[in-house]
Amino acid sequence: MILRLLASLLVLSLWLPAVLTAQTRCKLATTWSATSFNEKECLEHAEQALRQTGYYKNFSITGQSVFGYNEEDEHATARCIPSKNLVFFVVSGAGASGDRVERIKRNY
Repeated sequence: MILRLLASLLVLSLWLPAVLTAQTRCKLATTWSATSFNEKECLEHAEQALRQTGYYKNFSITGQSVFGYNEEDEHATARCIPSKNLVFFVVSGAGASGDRVERIKRNY
């Protein structure tokens, strides 16, 4: 069930609002974590994690998700799913890496 949910979230994450040209090589890194926070607490922790990791440009919170860009115009998202005790992290852009998404997870 969680694998199906994660696969669905990965597909949904492809609509991320990052604008990339055809010449730009886009990478995508994802991870997730179990959480016992309610939605409000999860969003607060996600906001702090993104900001502490440098994703503070064009910052927004919409529904269950927190979005931000860093100085390199990479996009990060944290999606809170408290009904599944889950928070899902995505970083996209030319320099996206497992290390960058793991730093957000650690800061969460």
